Amino acid sequence: MVKQLMKLVLGLLFVSLVSISAVAAANLSKIWQQPIGGALNLAPIVGYDMVYVVPQGGHVSAFNLHTGELVWEFNPQQTVWDRGLSLHDDLLLVCVGGGNLVGLDARTGALRWQTNLDGINCQRPAHMGHGQLYVSTTFVGPGLTSSTLTGATLFAIDPATGAINWRFKNHSYLMQSATTYGDRVYVGSSYIDPDFVEEEGGAAYYQALDAATGRLLWTHESIYGLPKTLYANGHRLVYVAYEDFAVGLDVHTGQQVWQRDTENWVPALIGDGDRIYFGSANTFVHAWQVEDGEVVWRYNVPGQSFEYLLVKPVLDHARLLFMTQQGNVFAITASTGEYLWSAPSKVISRIDPTFANGYVLIGDIDGVLHAFRLPDD
Repeated sequence: MVKQLMKLVLGLLFVSLVSISAVAAANLSKIWQQPIGGALNLAPIVGYDMVYVVPQGGHVSAFNLHTGELVWEFNPQQTVWDRGLSLHDDLLLVCVGGGNLVGLDARTGALRWQTNLDGINCQRPAHMGHGQLYVSTTFVGPGLTSSTLTGATLFAIDPATGAINWRFKNHSYLMQSATTYGDRVYVGSSYIDPDFVEEEGGAAYYQALDAATGRLLWTHESIYGLPKTLYANGHRLVYVAYEDFAVGLDVHTGQQVWQRDTENWVPALIGDGDRIYFGSANTFVHAWQVEDGEVVWRYNVPGQSFEYLLVKPVLDHARLLFMTQQGNVFAITASTGEYLWSAPSKVISRIDPTFANGYVLIGDIDGVLHAFRLPDD
């Protein structure tokens, strides 16, 4: 029995050593790097063989994906909100000061249209669904004077012309990016509740709207604080908020079906079909069932105590890709959480990287954009 246990221990040690060797063997090939004038607060966006970025306090720049050469710039007189950039087909959407929304041709940077959002600023990426753009707005945020005004609004925008199809306004002061499924739009927003006296958390709405008209279908009230991200399928709307509980709601009624502690700080989650994926600050990456919140698998990132992933993983076919706080890039299988490879980038960032076309794009804390080619599985 003792010999069998020794063999088991030695076998596990051998597997661990092989895994460590595999980690050391994987490499990222540096393709180029380019100063961009400031750190990023939003992951780079890739499309049309270009990389689009807005550094903090800067303007929109488009770089060639393969060479890093500057292709075009958009530098308006108004402030460009560095968290409000998104790409939808060949339309690059930019949130600028004064409550303005700008649509650019993603290939050339040419102005297509500009729309004023009733003077309310958008500082989050827009969401495309049902042939229209859903743009959320806020009265508080980076670069804005704190305001007690309420009436943050979700705008449904025609992507071809910038015309406003409908508005949904409530008495919140901040709306987060919307998500869609079927014929519905879901949005989370924060509001001030004078009766809320807890030290953490805060009042929030999660609401379902008719996509065609913006008509309110239901409202779910929460006390878990600022909404972070939402994911919906045909049965559940799942959200994570400031207090880092993941909550599943019935999409037909808005009633809570399940709630589960994510184990630690979680900045965002992603979803695909009947699963959600996210990383928590205790170094674990998780896959849960959307229907009931049950755990499918947990992967423990090896290394230091604070070696947890930045913001959220990315689903790339059958694998999850992510980067850690220490700049290490990992690939694990999405179905089982099995380790595939990891490789050091030696780049320290505060925002998640972008994985696209076999590349990983990383903006570091010193305002330099790095492009690496990913290793094969």
